[in-house]
Amino acid sequence: MKAIGPDRLKASGERIKTLRLALGLRATDMCAVIGCTAQDYSNWEHGVCQPSLEHAFKFFDLWGVPLEYIYRGDMAKGDADNMPHKLFMSLGQDNRKKVRA
Repeated sequence: MKAIGPDRLKASGERIKTLRLALGLRATDMCAVIGCTAQDYSNWEHGVCQPSLEHAFKFFDLWGVPLEYIYRGDMAKGDADNMPHKLFMSLGQDNRKKVRA
């Protein structure tokens, strides 16, 4: 299995932080909602590692955030339609441009 490069880890962490800020949550709140430790969450935001599938599915289950967005920064048009509009709009124009038709 190919290792994930540091640039992809950093980008994933930035997306996770952007989601948290868009939701108006503190890191400690996000830990409680997602069900992870503060250390795990900090590692995700700082690009040390990515969330497990179990935790990534929580982003989807709670807010409609697709796994492809968390892991790769990719989002299909249908995925964007399932996210709350306010959350999608708060992701920033660069991230919204990545939505594939």
